Amino acid sequence: MMADANGGADKVLCWVCNNPAVRKKIYCGDCGVWSHLSCAEKKKCCDSGSAAQTSDIEDVNSVKNLVATINSLTMMLADVKKVVGDLVEENKKLRQEIELLKDEKSHGPCVLSDGKILEEVEERQFRSQNIIISNLPESQEESNEIKAADDRNKVVNLISATGIGETETLKTLRIGKISNKPRLIKVTLSSSVIVREIVTKYRTRNGIYVNRDLTKMQQDVAYKTRKEFKERVNKGKKTISLKYYNGVPKIVTKNNH
Repeated sequence: MMADANGGADKVLCWVCNNPAVRKKIYCGDCGVWSHLSCAEKKKCCDSGSAAQTSDIEDVNSVKNLVATINSLTMMLADVKKVVGDLVEENKKLRQEIELLKDEKSHGPCVLSDGKILEEVEERQFRSQNIIISNLPESQEESNEIKAADDRNKVVNLISATGIGETETLKTLRIGKISNKPRLIKVTLSSSVIVREIVTKYRTRNGIYVNRDLTKMQQDVAYKTRKEFKERVNKGKKTISLKYYNGVPKIVTKNNH
């Protein structure tokens, strides 16, 4: 039985060799017959070669491959958009850091050169993907491998409690001297955006503190600012409060929140 133009019959036969035409076949719209491409090259059914339409399985596979490529490129584009968004956020944060440094330069106890400011900015950028966790219980096992695995599991659980699931690439490191108190643990994450989310959502729970990884200058400014704030409050100043910018406190009046 001969097939129609859509090849919808039970069997499609080549009109030249009378054998089934499965792959690489051609259909003549004028004659209404199918033939193998190789047979059509040897013998034409009519003079109207322009009416022929190909129905090749390889073409279908090519379309499938094209669709798969488009889907892959779409996913890559989504990833690129996310990276661009992170870079925009990083750029915004960098500008804020520079403005804060200018403010610290103007009002702080020390005078910084422009070169020192750039060094400070670079160090802050370097630390921007870290968090520092205080009072996280430390394993008493002798094996360093077991201790490291225990720290990582505890950190993953801590971060997961905030609803943030990007913990696959985090790195942990205990810092400081061993004593009767748990050492600080530095955690390096994949981006400063995640750091901000964790610090904002966690802060302090069950006596465990999560803070940004501050530079020496930021630590000094934070210490002196908190000290000044406490002194002013003790003197009866009730209209001020502390507001944190990238982990560093600043004294503001309450109506300026």
